Amino acid sequence: MLRAARVVVGVGVVAAAVGVSLGVLVARLMPDATGTSPRLAPRTVSVVWPPPASDPAPEEALTEADLRMTLIPPSDETGAAALAGEKRPDGQPLQPSLTPDRALRVAVIVDPAFRARYPDWQGRVERRIADADRLLREGGGIHLALAGPPAPWAPAVGADGIKELLVAVTAEAPDIEEATGGRFVLCVASRPSRETLDDKQESLCGLSRMFTDCAVVVDFDDVRVVQPVHGVTIAHEIAHCFGCFHYTDPRDVMVPKLTGALPDRFDAPNKEVLRLMRGVDLSAGERGVPEDVLVRVAELARDNLPPGERNSAADQISLRAYRVLLEGANEVEGVRLCRLALKFDAGLAGTRVNLAYGLYRLGDLTSAKAQLDTALAADPSLAEIPSVRQLRRALRARLGGDGGGSAGP
Repeated sequence: MLRAARVVVGVGVVAAAVGVSLGVLVARLMPDATGTSPRLAPRTVSVVWPPPASDPAPEEALTEADLRMTLIPPSDETGAAALAGEKRPDGQPLQPSLTPDRALRVAVIVDPAFRARYPDWQGRVERRIADADRLLREGGGIHLALAGPPAPWAPAVGADGIKELLVAVTAEAPDIEEATGGRFVLCVASRPSRETLDDKQESLCGLSRMFTDCAVVVDFDDVRVVQPVHGVTIAHEIAHCFGCFHYTDPRDVMVPKLTGALPDRFDAPNKEVLRLMRGVDLSAGERGVPEDVLVRVAELARDNLPPGERNSAADQISLRAYRVLLEGANEVEGVRLCRLALKFDAGLAGTRVNLAYGLYRLGDLTSAKAQLDTALAADPSLAEIPSVRQLRRALRARLGGDGGGSAGP
């Protein structure tokens, strides 16, 4: 993906609980991904909370809560729409996205603006896919196979920006895959000016998310680049979906921003990621990734990411922890997964709130308060969430005074 600046997409999920019970789960997730295009940095806040109440719930109800989750349309600081979650229902058998010969069957859809701009749009798109195929085949042993000729497509609702395009493609991907036999959907689009997406962008861009089965690439009428750059953009975005992260080598396909030389290879860490992910079902999201693979990707990202970049694999571990805690059947496992995520990214304040919640449910009140205090010190805005305030009040009430003292039974 070609990127001149970053686009931040916020993914926030808020869940509601019943009665006067209290539950708090906050997860900041960066489900990944872009490439040399703007980087998708989903930032998820997931909260289980009771109806508004002026007073904290009784202590007995706090550990007997019947938790339910309600999704609230999330947005980032710019009001960007959130991306849909994983599309495969729980319990549906997993099927590797790659065929036994490591081919990824790609259904390519092309928006009206691109078709209007290029009369030879089908051939043009096929050449771009061929360039991306060469890079992925040489770098990760993955072959791109068209599920059919590039097909006309238009979003069901208006989607002027790249984030909105990805939302639309994500929603329609299951139907497109079923109709074409593809296992991945790539949207190729065009816009009249780079200003259409973000006034900081300077070039082509793409957008994708870690562990998903679709991506968007966009070019602009007012930007001219050589044909092979488009192949780099496509390879970059597809690699992000497989868990690859940005790398600083300017000749590397995963470089965040092109600076001159055309990337022509994958670095060793991302080659390992592509190898590890060959048997994964991208349509299942993080649920389709074995824990040992997820942990190794998080390790590789931690050790190789450019300064300031978020570890999206750590965010995916946070999501897994959130799912477990939300089910309410295994707080010990949820706490373990929260700690595992924080091992790779100690700055995940939302995950610390999840951890505090899990510790609270386990009766370790002193540790729960310590984690909650750390989270609020790192991100004071969390204190604006009603359920977080209630958890803090409940901890103070049970621990006494300012929260000191024994955890007790």
